[in-house]
Amino acid sequence: MTGIEASTRAEASPNCAMSLSDCWRALSRLKLIPEAMALCNRAEQARLNRHWYLHGRPDQRPPRLARDGRAWTVWLVLGGRGAGKTRTGAEWVRGMALGHPDFSEPRAGRIALVGGLLAVFDD
Repeated sequence: MTGIEASTRAEASPNCAMSLSDCWRALSRLKLIPEAMALCNRAEQARLNRHWYLHGRPDQRPPRLARDGRAWTVWLVLGGRGAGKTRTGAEWVRGMALGHPDFSEPRAGRIALVGGLLAVFDD
């Protein structure tokens, strides 16, 4: 019996009623993603790998609404080295450009990336 077959008996196991994101998270909790990916052909694996929303951590996903309940307009991502800030920003922009429902519906017409630069000059 494979790990996936055994996991179908567990309460938090992936099932047909779950969204793809929830199913992926359940497989991740059960440490079964490599086994599940092995069951997919190369095209399916490539498609799942392009679906960053499945792989990103919850803190890398854009907030749904601002604290006052309205749509937010600025998202500041702070983190240390290797925290995934660049990937988060790149995938967010990609999701907006493609009109991904978790990022922007419809597709974003204009996108501006603005970043500060700390300039240090030696005299």
